[in-house]
Amino acid sequence: YNNRLYVCGDFTTIGSVSANYIASWDGISWSSVGFNQGSAFVNCIEVYNNQLYAGTFSTTNAVLYRQSGNVGINKVTKGGNAFTIYPNPYKTEFQIQTSETTLESGNKIIELYDLEGRKVYEDYFNQSDKTFDTSFLSPGVYCLKIKSSDSGNILLTTRISHIGSGY
Repeated sequence: YNNRLYVCGDFTTIGSVSANYIASWDGISWSSVGFNQGSAFVNCIEVYNNQLYAGTFSTTNAVLYRQSGNVGINKVTKGGNAFTIYPNPYKTEFQIQTSETTLESGNKIIELYDLEGRKVYEDYFNQSDKTFDTSFLSPGVYCLKIKSSDSGNILLTTRISHIGSGY
C-alpha cells in the first residue's frame, strides 16, 4: 500500500522506532503509522478501496480502524458500525452483537476463512444479536469477515480462535 510494507502485531517498537502495534517499511527504514488506541493491539490489516484498515479484538470487543490521511489510524465510524464478538477464543459457538440502528440496511454475511484462505463457513444475519454454532470446525484460528449482503462492503475483518469442546 503506497509502495510500503505494513506490519502489525504485539509490539511498541520496531527497528528502534516507536510504533504502537503497526508500522511501515519503505525498503530502507521503519516508520510509525500513528496507531494510538490504548492497549488494543492490531491483529490484522487490509487495504480496501485504496484505504488501509486495521482490526483489533479482545475477548469482549472487536474494533475496526481506518488510516486518516498519511498518518494516524482512527476508529471507523461509517454509520457507527460497532460489533462485539465473544467469547474469543470459543469452544463450540460464538455470538455477534451490534447496534442494529447503525448498520447498513439488509442482511449481513458472516464468513470464516481458514489460515490457507479457504472459506469454511458462511451464514446470514440481520438482527442485532446472533449466536453462530461452528462446532463442526476443527480447532484453530480463523479470519472472520462481516459484509453487507446489499452493497458487498466489508464491515469488519478480524481473527477468531476456535479451541473446540474438549478444552
